[in-house]
Amino acid sequence: MVMCADRFRWCRRLFASVDIVGSTAFKQQAKDSGEWAHVFREFFREFPLEYRTHFDQLSRDRAALRANPPRVWKFVGDEILFVVEIERHEQAAIYADAFLTALESYTDELRHKGTLARLGLKGTLWGAGFPVGNIEVESLSADSEGRVSLLDFLGPNVDQGFRLCTLADLRKVPISVDIAHMLAHGPEHPGLVVGFEEPRGHKGVPMPYPFIWLDRQRGQQSAEERLLGRRPGVAPAELRPWLEDLYTLQVPNIAKPFLETDPDPQFSGIPADMDDRRNTL
Repeated sequence: MVMCADRFRWCRRLFASVDIVGSTAFKQQAKDSGEWAHVFREFFREFPLEYRTHFDQLSRDRAALRANPPRVWKFVGDEILFVVEIERHEQAAIYADAFLTALESYTDELRHKGTLARLGLKGTLWGAGFPVGNIEVESLSADSEGRVSLLDFLGPNVDQGFRLCTLADLRKVPISVDIAHMLAHGPEHPGLVVGFEEPRGHKGVPMPYPFIWLDRQRGQQSAEERLLGRRPGVAPAELRPWLEDLYTLQVPNIAKPFLETDPDPQFSGIPADMDDRRNTL
């Protein structure tokens, strides 16, 4: 593998993962009929289109932000991974809202397909900054047409996202701290509600990582939550004081995100130590 030609350019990428809940049991039950193969072919083909459709609708409403469309990074087992380069912190809300809407609309489609009603989707969103701390690599292979180039991403923040995926369920879409920060400092977005729980330990991570999640029920309190007295989700902006406290602790792999292309000065400033580390690279 080789590094990409623009490997020292500052950029921040948003990653998304979507997976089918109950897929293993479904495959076992449908292995004789072969129905499972048809379901997964449709999922791999249709969900990216679903996500793109909702993204296009939202981005048209915010045309001034000029957000790049998300693209499929790769398939891993039953999972679809997306990646997109994010240039302004306000764009995070577009990707997040479109992703939540795609999860729910595709789940509704499954519910109307008889035997597939027991299936659902779970998702995760996270970010990673490049080229310091995380890297992009290019894998070169050959086929009958010639060379094929595949772009991959490695680093502790990329890995952390995959660990967050284990916490996803039918209601909670875990998000990384940098995504939460961009949502918290973006314009008010009524469709986005966040929940917060005790930090969770993850294998290979020196300290527990914050468990912040987007609410797929958009803040609608369930009957169980009312009985237990659980607080419903909050607007992302309410996370701001806690995030500032978190950054002062200097937890490994948790730092205030910056975007060189963001016109907002509180995001566009590059920390001096980061510039020094890039120069060393």
